[in-house]
Amino acid sequence: MNSIHSLMNEQYQQLKNVTPSNIKILLNNCTNQTTKIREEIIITQRILCLLPLIDSNNYPAFFPENKNTFYKHISQSVEILRDSISPQQVQFISKTYDFFIQNPMELVNVTLSIERSEESLMPFLTYSIIPSFFGYFSCLEHLSLAFAFYCALITRASKPTIIFMLKPFFCNATTYRFIEILSNEVIQFFCQDVRLSNTYRSKKTFNTLMDEHASTFFDRIISSLKYLPDIHLKTLQFMHNFQWTGVQVFQFFLSSFVVPQLIEFIQNSNFAIHVTEFKSMANRLSIQITEDKLNPFFREYSIFEIPPAFNDFDLPYLNFLMTPLDNSIFFEAAKPIVQFPKLLLMLQNNKFMGRNQPYAPIWLKVFPKAPIPVLHSASWRNLIFNSKLLSSNLNFQNSQNFQNDFLKKKKQKINIPLFQRRFRMIQMIAREHDVDAFDIISGNHKFDQSTKIIKSSLNEKAIDISGVCDDCINIVMNSTSFSANTGNISNSDELCDKCLKLLSERKPMTFYDYALNVSFSKLQKRASLFEKLLVHKFALKRLNKWLDIVKGYFDITIFSLTDKIVMNFFSFAQTKNNLIQNSLKESPSILLQKVALFFDTQSTCQLYFCIRAELLLTHFKLILPKFQQKTKKFDEIWQKEKNSLSSLNLPQFSNSQSLKVIYNVLSNVHNTMNMINMIPFHRRYFRIIDCLRNYKNFCRVTKLKSSLLDYFLKLCSDSSFLVSVLEISAMLMKFPSFLALCSKEERLLWYELESELQTALNPSHELTSSYNEIHDLILQFVCRYAVE
Repeated sequence: MNSIHSLMNEQYQQLKNVTPSNIKILLNNCTNQTTKIREEIIITQRILCLLPLIDSNNYPAFFPENKNTFYKHISQSVEILRDSISPQQVQFISKTYDFFIQNPMELVNVTLSIERSEESLMPFLTYSIIPSFFGYFSCLEHLSLAFAFYCALITRASKPTIIFMLKPFFCNATTYRFIEILSNEVIQFFCQDVRLSNTYRSKKTFNTLMDEHASTFFDRIISSLKYLPDIHLKTLQFMHNFQWTGVQVFQFFLSSFVVPQLIEFIQNSNFAIHVTEFKSMANRLSIQITEDKLNPFFREYSIFEIPPAFNDFDLPYLNFLMTPLDNSIFFEAAKPIVQFPKLLLMLQNNKFMGRNQPYAPIWLKVFPKAPIPVLHSASWRNLIFNSKLLSSNLNFQNSQNFQNDFLKKKKQKINIPLFQRRFRMIQMIAREHDVDAFDIISGNHKFDQSTKIIKSSLNEKAIDISGVCDDCINIVMNSTSFSANTGNISNSDELCDKCLKLLSERKPMTFYDYALNVSFSKLQKRASLFEKLLVHKFALKRLNKWLDIVKGYFDITIFSLTDKIVMNFFSFAQTKNNLIQNSLKESPSILLQKVALFFDTQSTCQLYFCIRAELLLTHFKLILPKFQQKTKKFDEIWQKEKNSLSSLNLPQFSNSQSLKVIYNVLSNVHNTMNMINMIPFHRRYFRIIDCLRNYKNFCRVTKLKSSLLDYFLKLCSDSSFLVSVLEISAMLMKFPSFLALCSKEERLLWYELESELQTALNPSHELTSSYNEIHDLILQFVCRYAVE
């Protein structure tokens, strides 16, 4: 093997060593994961968009009369219509959506027509139909389409209509990160202000306090705006540039989006008692805001963006989830005022119309006519390999045996039948031994039965006949005087001029050069797929993180909804003694179905048990007055003994650690322990677990080995935290039905808390005895209502 071949072989081996041989399998696995994640995001976002329809002012007349079935109705599986809906109807719906997606102004025209002709349909249009045209705002591509529509709507509709229709665009998981960060800020500067608890303040003092916090609230909104997606910021700026004053835009932003979302977060925190004050403070900000103060509001840029779900994966289409009912209602409203394409009208059928169409969703693929973004163009830089290496042939310029002119032709396929048959034979041998064919040819793997044959044929020469027309190929292959080594043919006058010139200009090539070129060409394709896999893996990671955000927002929303529905159910049940007695003994899944909550997740089932425990505890306190006496006695003992329990003080932390983070964690622990009575009992388990989880992470990061529980217990104003822990322990943590719903981490955190509490109380026999007596008293009572 000459030096040129050695260099080429080395280059080939280097490329082969960094590209997985199973690249197609890896790429398919990545594609399948992406599809599942993308579909889960869209399905979850759809449910979130539809939830406001349960409100009595929004509930569609054509939905089931029994509202208890609402959650099941909006959560129907895509499998329901998979086999029953006709291909013609799917095509009709797909063409309808494709038309309106390409024509957002027509979408606006139909929207305004519905508002004029059937205003009662507007909530369904706002929360179901319109979001379905934009994938329920599930990814960057969907948001881009939505932005075009909402900008067009802003130019045509009245302000009340715009405000109403923009709500689902802002109130979904895309803005969750902004609300989450802003809510943490509000809890820190507002909810933790002890002045809010002053019941003797005058109205003037209260207004002064609210004005002070309103100013801080505005500053926090401005500093948090960077966590709002860029498309939402651009929408606000477009409103400001189109006949909306800055004050009007900000008041919409505050009253229709920020305040309702923050109220949900505050109600889920330790500070639900301050919701009224928060509303008052936000209202004062809305009234007092001026144009001059709003200059920074319209100059912010986003650092948070929703990831693409299609472009990054080289998909030419977009997925949409919609129902035949959505399409039917909108098409019927559009037909009198929209000039549809003839094909779409031909696909229309009366069977596809009417408000009796199913509300089970189906998947659509739409191929939007839009240019590929620059970042996704073919010129985008490769991550590992030089793009020239993957798009051109090997350079054999110094090899006398190879046709230089031919190899300069990009991706030209060589056609030498004799070499093709021989190479396939070597490939069969290679597959049997699980090696690469070219490794056998180059001598990297040797086999007795084939080494001599392969070695003797490496320098055999032949002429490439690629590019020769079919008629001339037959002449060449049937000619008895054709020389594969030289390309000479006796009856050359039978060849066409083009093919004769092509063959005469070509030089013979060796089998080794042929094998190297074919192997390298295949390796180029493999390397290109590997580059694609790396891009897809990175995009998949971003999409997975986005799914976590969507699921986080969904869990919070459903948890809050569960709280309201189950509490309302039990409030009604309390008026009917037999009903509540039976309900308290039912399993959570059965009861959640009964009270219309279809989303019986782990956390919602836990919440059911916690609400049930709260009702039982209230009942217990009523029928057993001595319980109150025992807790009062326990508190008296606690106040007397707590300072003697431990001399532990807060350790000193080094300056290199983030003191702000440390302060936030320790402040969170302290507030939870001192304000536990302000949290409804059915929320205390979740609050304590969150607090313990944060504290454990804090100990891991700071490498703190000793418990600080003694220190925090001494700072407690009363024994409420201890009593809450023993109540939760006796009413929930001693029963397998609840423990089965707890994660391993939750169980471990709780057992560690109980163990540390017992250790902390041990120095006082009187305190320990009183604690255990109350615990056992509750346990005896609640065992009567154990859920199987």
